[in-house]
This record gives sequence, C-alpha cells and structure tokens, in this order.
Amino acid sequence: MKSNTGAIPLVSKLSPGQAAYHFLAGYQDGKFLPAFSRGPSPLDPLALAIALLSHLKNNEISSFLINVNSGGKHITGEEIIRLASVTLSDKAPEGKTGIVDSKDGTEETILMLEPSCSFGDISVLCNIPQPYTVRVCELCRLLRIDKQLLSNIIQIYFVDGRRVLSNLLESNESNIRVKQLESDIIIHIGKQEAELALRVNSAAFHGDLDHLKGLIRAGADPKKSDYDGRTPLHLAASGGYEDITSFLIHEGVDINVLDKFGNTALLEAIKNGHDEMASLLFKHGANLNLSDAGSQLCAAVAKGDSDFLKRVLSYGINPNSKDYDHRTPLHIAAAEGIFVIAKILLENGASVFAKDRWGTTPLDEAHKSGSRSLIRLMEEAKQEEQSLFPGQQDQEVQEKTHPRRCTVFPFHPWGPLEKNREGVMLWVPQDIDELISSALQKLKCSGTFILSEDGGRILDAGMISDNDKLYLVADQDRNTT
Repeated sequence: MKSNTGAIPLVSKLSPGQAAYHFLAGYQDGKFLPAFSRGPSPLDPLALAIALLSHLKNNEISSFLINVNSGGKHITGEEIIRLASVTLSDKAPEGKTGIVDSKDGTEETILMLEPSCSFGDISVLCNIPQPYTVRVCELCRLLRIDKQLLSNIIQIYFVDGRRVLSNLLESNESNIRVKQLESDIIIHIGKQEAELALRVNSAAFHGDLDHLKGLIRAGADPKKSDYDGRTPLHLAASGGYEDITSFLIHEGVDINVLDKFGNTALLEAIKNGHDEMASLLFKHGANLNLSDAGSQLCAAVAKGDSDFLKRVLSYGINPNSKDYDHRTPLHIAAAEGIFVIAKILLENGASVFAKDRWGTTPLDEAHKSGSRSLIRLMEEAKQEEQSLFPGQQDQEVQEKTHPRRCTVFPFHPWGPLEKNREGVMLWVPQDIDELISSALQKLKCSGTFILSEDGGRILDAGMISDNDKLYLVADQDRNTT
C-alpha cells in the first residue's frame, strides 16, 4: 500500500481482506485508528467486517482506498465522487509515471514515462535485476505484466519473442541503459536460439513428427544445428525416421550439411543400417562427402565391417582411397588375410598394384599373409587388371587406375618463412621434366629442379608418391639454409 517514502497514494486498489481491515480501522495523520468507539452498540464491528469480506469475495467486487487528506489538504466530497468514478471507469486518464532510484535514504527521479511508454522490458526479458521503484505521479492506468508469465509466453511463441528482442536492438533511442545492455540482449537471443535448436533436434531424435511440425509452424528453423553441428536431418537419418526426413527435405534443409565430425545424413543412415533411408536421401541428391575416406575405409576393414563397406562402396566411394601411409583398404584386407572383404573390394574396382609409403602393394601383402586362397584371388585380379592395359608395366597400370597428384611450392623447403608462397596441385606425369615445365607455367616463377620435403633432389617422377609436397628451386637457391 505504501511507497518507500511511507506515503499512501491518492487511490489504491484493495484486496477483500484489506477492505475489511480498513472497515474496522480508519487512517488519520499517519496512524490507524479504530473506526468504531468502544461504547455500547447493538452492532458487532467484527461480524460486520466478516460479512463484508464474504460479500466482496463471493461477488468479486473491487475495492479502492481513497486518501482524502492528500498533500495535507482535505479532498471535497465532489472530488471523492470524481475519483471513485474515474477509478471504477474503464477510461482512466493518461497521467505521468516516475521511475525512482533510492540511495542512502535519498531519492532521485531518473526517468519520467509518458503515455504508452514501457519500463523494465529489458530487465524482464533478459533476466536482469531491476532495482528501481515505479511511482504514479497522478491518477493513471498501468499494465503490469508478470515476469514469469511473459517468459513463458515468449518461450511458447518464440518467433514473437525473437522479434521483441530484436526490436530492442533496433531502437533508435540513445538511452544509455539500452546501449549498455545490447550485449546482454544478444547473448539472450543466442541462448534462446540454442535452446530452440535442441528442442527441434529432440523432436527429430525421438521421431515425434507432430511435435516437430508444431515447432516449425511456430517459427523454429529446421536448418539450425546444435553445439555439435548436428541438424534435425542428421538425427532423423540416424534413427531411420523416413517420415521426418521426407518432411525436412520438403522444408528445404541442406541435405549434404556436415556436422562437426564430418558426417552427412546419408553417412548416418549407412552407419546405422537404414538402407531405405539411405536410398531416400540418395534419391534426393545426398552424397557421403567422407572426410579422410581412406582412413575410414581402412578402419572398417580392420574391424571386419563388411556391411558398412558394401554400403559406402555402393554410393560411389573410391575403393582405392588411401590413408596417411598411402595404404588402401585392400592393403589392410590382404595383410590381415580377410578373404571376404578382399573379394568385395576387388569386385568394386580396388587395384592390386596400389603402392603404400614403402612401395608395398596389396599383392605383396597377400603373399606375406601366406593364405593360399587369398594369394590365388589376388593373382587372378592381377591378371584381369593387366588384361585391361595390355603391354603396360605394373607402374603404368597403377597410374591409370589411381593417378597420383602432388603439391609444388615455389620456394626452398629450408628457406626463410618470409619467402613462402602458395603452391599449386598437379597430377604427376611420367617424366620429371614434364612436371617441372607444368609447375613453371602454373606458378610463373623460375626453377630448374624439384626437391622433396627433406631437401632431396628428385630425378625420376616414379619416386613421387601420391599427395607428396614438392619444391621447385632455382640454381641460385641450391645452397639456401
């Protein structure tokens, strides 16, 4: 009822209990006094107050307290009637409202609100404490919104909530408090977006299409990802929910988006054995986009995961993909003596002539394994592969089945860092002079010979492995250290 100065406002709304209390006790000169004398009376004041309380509650009647001694001056009866009429009317006058800051017992008015103004919106929306007092300077109508209720509404209608927060940032006011809280508003928007992405992903993860549609109809973005870069499409594909996947594709999501682990939706479907889901995605243009395909295929061979291997090969992954040691999946299958997987790889175009970092071929690995059936399989594959390239040597077969590429840089590998420049990636030709000529043309620099990363001069193109880093050096740079 009181402000923090102890003064009672001109008009105050009362609860039924407060109205009954004021019926029993009056207020004069800052003190509450009994409204009834202690003398004999046929009426029981307490019974009357209880009856009044019951009547107000049962009939939902509003009660107001009018201060007839406002500002030290008694209000006339006509003024009381006017105040009562205005208070009970739906058309309250548009008065001014003051925002007061109290420090060390003193008060300072920091803001005056005109009609249709708002205050505390940033504090409520961003959950920031608001230490000020709102005081009406004259009779007016205020709309006070419950903080928790407003937060709940914004969470349900998050598109409107996002718009409200964005509007605060787009305000043309030079108000210092708005400028100071811009970062808090941006953080709050980001937090809401992250929470919303989790809700959408949760619906996709649990296969709840109705809930997912409701969230998207309310304004959720199905293209948003969570903290791991996983989208609703990743989770729907992983769970095999074809209805959700079809809905998301219709909504225009990126079908080939990668998460932070390099996985696409198609790869998720393949990993979890959802063949129909994989077919659906592939039909709509999905691809695997395997990062470091050689390492992943070699790992699958080492684990004996023939199902995964068959699926990824059927969707176009190169069976001759190499890992960091230039070893292909067929190298691993031959070294481990895994006949079934070696046969799958050969049927999908794996080469027995591919060389690893040490110049070893899968055929060499098969002979080391000692498995007669595997050796026989590899020898048959060798003859078939050579028949496709009659009159060519094994090295030439390798070049045709899996062309090598290298990156050539126009500086000495031991030179100063300030001379480093970007290089160019080239296919490795049969002749080293041809490689030098091609590099000179692309890099537009001078150079007479090629060095390896270790600084060794390369005299034959056959010494170059796939993905080697090479350096084109001129004669004057030969002694660079």
